[in-house]
Amino acid sequence: MRYRYHRPANPADFELLCLRLLQAEWNSPHLQLYGRLGEAQDGVDIIDPVGQIPRRAAQCKLANEDLQIRMAMIRTEVEKVKAFKGLNEYWILTTGKRSTNLQKRLIQLNQEQRRAGEFSVHVLAWEDLEGLLHKHSRVRDEFYPISPTGAYAATSSEEDSHSELTPETQLSLRFLQPTPQANLRTDATVDSISLLADLAERNRLVVVLGDVLDPKVALSRDGLAENLRDQSQLSSPDIYVSGSVLEAQYGRQTLLDMVLNQLLAVRGSPTAPYQILARLPISTVVSLFPDPVLEIALTSQDTGYRSIVSDDEMVVHELEPGSRELFLLGGSARFGTGLLLTQEDYEGGLERAMYLARGLRDRLALRSILLLGCDFKDRRFRKLFYWITRHRTHKDGLLFVAGDPPAGRFLESVESNCFAHNSHRHTARVG
Repeated sequence: MRYRYHRPANPADFELLCLRLLQAEWNSPHLQLYGRLGEAQDGVDIIDPVGQIPRRAAQCKLANEDLQIRMAMIRTEVEKVKAFKGLNEYWILTTGKRSTNLQKRLIQLNQEQRRAGEFSVHVLAWEDLEGLLHKHSRVRDEFYPISPTGAYAATSSEEDSHSELTPETQLSLRFLQPTPQANLRTDATVDSISLLADLAERNRLVVVLGDVLDPKVALSRDGLAENLRDQSQLSSPDIYVSGSVLEAQYGRQTLLDMVLNQLLAVRGSPTAPYQILARLPISTVVSLFPDPVLEIALTSQDTGYRSIVSDDEMVVHELEPGSRELFLLGGSARFGTGLLLTQEDYEGGLERAMYLARGLRDRLALRSILLLGCDFKDRRFRKLFYWITRHRTHKDGLLFVAGDPPAGRFLESVESNCFAHNSHRHTARVG
């Protein structure tokens, strides 16, 4: 199966990607980048300093993904590179699109080159480079440290919902199920579930929870918002506005007691969604809303998660290899610490997100992220999520967004695929 990959964001990254691909494809680890950006390079970005036969040089052209490769550009680069004597092959690697007309004219160009005793000219379009990424998994894992997928392109109706996300984040978004919160494109394929299972099995997945996993045993974000609205006698259910009013009326401690009583009043035993999440072979879960059942399920002796909630821990804590961490960015419902209940609390949460510990930043960057119960139409959530993921680049993992149906069925599908992968690999080893 062939996959699509997002294009590098800048020429320097594209040159490095091309270098690694050609080193692997030509079995030439000694290949080097030629000169540096801004210098006159005579149409060459990659050279072979040892002169291995055939002697090759390459040019890297980062182009708009919709731009077709122009023959005029190829001829211009060919004329430049004639200053390099003794070349046998000249390769142009580009993110542009090829066409049948280009291929016909490239044949004519090579006939001219052969009659003149010059080097042959080869062009690799982005789809060719995607094929090399699929072929050379070590290079793919260096630049795309998660399994690949197509880029997500927002439609005009979706752009408002994602306006505060970084370009890298927007390109990585992959929606797995329909959600009633926005008109979002979906990709609910078996391959998507299998891809998530593979990521989880290799501990390349972080789960971010924007709400409780099961509203039958834990008070949901909407439920808390409605309760606080009624108690503050406001017209709209906004946790931070209602919380600010109640704090001004009754004081901080009364507000905390009020909210904790509500959060803990519906607490039940961890149901299937929590149990499945605890069993997944991942090491990082981030919670943006207080869920006492989640804390119970993930911090029991059997699961081995350590909960991190205080500002000091968020800032200075370094993750140990092999450790399992539950980051309570929305606060702890069990102990009443770090809860985001007022506008001031929310601003503090943003500041906390800005100064995440390096270990968590690394995990959020180097792994794919599965978002459950996250409302991208909520401006406050988008802003918080921006600060959590602002350090991510185009080389980092994908963002999977799962809306309805219930998280339990969805996580069960991921877990069952994990077991299927393990069973298949075990059989292969035994055979």
